[in-house]
Amino acid sequence: MKDPSKSMQTQSKSERRKVVQALKESEERYSAILENIQEGYYEVDLTGNYTFFNPSMAKILGYTEEEMTGMNYRLYTDKENAEKIYRDFNEVYRTGIPSRVDYEQTKKDGSKMFVETSVALMRNSSGQPTGFRGIVRDITERRQMEGTLLESEERYWYMIENSSDLIQSVDPEGRFIFVNPAWRESLGYTEEELLDLNLFQIIHPDSMAHCQGLFQEIMSGHSVKGIQATFVSKSGRPIIVEGNVTPRMIAGQVIATHGFFRDITERKRAEEALRESEALYRNLFENHAAVKLTIDPDTGSIIDANEAAVNYYGWSHEQLRQMKIQEINTLSPEKIKEEMEKAKTKKRIHFEFRHRRADGSVRDVEVFSSKIEVKGKDLLHSIIHDITERKLAEEKLQRTLENLRKAIGTTIQVMISAVETRDPYTAGHQTRSADLARAIAREMALPREKIDGIRMAGSIHDLGKLSIPAEILSRPTKLTNTEFALIKEHPRKGYEILKDVESSWPLAEIVYQHHERMDGSGYPRGLKGEEILLEARILAVSDVVEAMASHRPYRPSLGIDEALAEIGKNRGTLYDEAVADACLRLFREKGFQLKGT
Repeated sequence: MKDPSKSMQTQSKSERRKVVQALKESEERYSAILENIQEGYYEVDLTGNYTFFNPSMAKILGYTEEEMTGMNYRLYTDKENAEKIYRDFNEVYRTGIPSRVDYEQTKKDGSKMFVETSVALMRNSSGQPTGFRGIVRDITERRQMEGTLLESEERYWYMIENSSDLIQSVDPEGRFIFVNPAWRESLGYTEEELLDLNLFQIIHPDSMAHCQGLFQEIMSGHSVKGIQATFVSKSGRPIIVEGNVTPRMIAGQVIATHGFFRDITERKRAEEALRESEALYRNLFENHAAVKLTIDPDTGSIIDANEAAVNYYGWSHEQLRQMKIQEINTLSPEKIKEEMEKAKTKKRIHFEFRHRRADGSVRDVEVFSSKIEVKGKDLLHSIIHDITERKLAEEKLQRTLENLRKAIGTTIQVMISAVETRDPYTAGHQTRSADLARAIAREMALPREKIDGIRMAGSIHDLGKLSIPAEILSRPTKLTNTEFALIKEHPRKGYEILKDVESSWPLAEIVYQHHERMDGSGYPRGLKGEEILLEARILAVSDVVEAMASHRPYRPSLGIDEALAEIGKNRGTLYDEAVADACLRLFREKGFQLKGT
């Protein structure tokens, strides 16, 4: 019979071997897990010295396992974070409750990292605290991503807060959740006031039905683009907006709507004003009494014609709109193109053309053309006036003036002949003085009309000498004071003869003033400066030059050099500066010569 006690001892040893084996296997599994997990596992004593750690812990901190053995966590932790860890360890020691903390860690190479650490209290078999254990995870990348996300969110909110767009969020009941500053400023409400309002409380009645329909569509999960609606500000001002609204959905349910708008109130007003302006222009164009055409300067096509144009040219609206201006204007196509280019570039706006009409007649017209822009295209707006009758009247007037000039010329020639018969010297002097005066006027670039007047006045400027006895005019000896005083009266006498002669030139006054001087020392009235007609100032210089350069009964010629010296010496004193300079240029630079001297 077997001994029961021996059997029990055998069984007890067997069970212990099983327990030991299981414990060994468990420790091996535990060790394998610690060796291979990515997180760092650590155990430290109550003073913070490492008593155990897995390879990942050393790898996370950048140390070798030999360097980590017995190291205190304070050696690689800055003062601020070391104090934070101490406080966390102390709290776990005091309460026995594990905790999880984040803090910044310094690796062996000096670089910084963020770690997440779990901390739990270790006890011995007697229940006494012996140290701390925990898991360490490198969360640097996560923290960086969180920072990037935070920056992104801050940027997003900065854009919303500072955007000129009008941005709002509304809940499914139409209550405002968010309204950005630009929208609040436009509406004139504070943020608190808007958050107490419903969207439909600020929509204009004209847009109400439309917006309610759109809101239902959005609440069914659809985005709506290109919305136009009118809101009402706190002051009652209509605000027209254009934009898009999208739903915000979670689990298939719309929890909010986000609207992004632009204020187009001014644009709408401008569009309305433009429509009114176009209607006004259309009315003015169609019903204006003047003949009007709109022309494409690139092709010459007639784009439009008003009723007055239809009546004037004799073609219908449809016919005119199918024609080119080349079919009306008698100029060559090349010349018409050139003239339209001038109008297009604003180099010229006034033209005179000859236009043919439907009945074959050709009329003289005056055209005022200006560039207008229609739908991005440059066109010419032309106003046409018939000037045929005016042209005929101008031609008739021109013929009359020519006849008058001939009559005046004939009369003056008679006067010159009369003077010549009494004093051949005076007659020749007048002709040469007139030629020089005309040359000076041309040198000064005076108008043709003024030049002709100077030439005419110069030819008769000594007409008053008809009243002086011939024997005094041709006397070869020095004149007495009385005789010279008589000579000095000839400008006045000439004026008396000419003052009632009808002429387009001030002939009488030019003759009257040709002996006046710039400083007032001349005769017969002692005029000075601008009181003297320019024509008389020119004639004064030519008179002196010719007289000094020519032979006289009482003296031989003084020569052209002395005559020019006189003009140069008294330039600005006796003689007009500009006139004197023109005279000197003629002789000294351009080779002018007095004929017959």
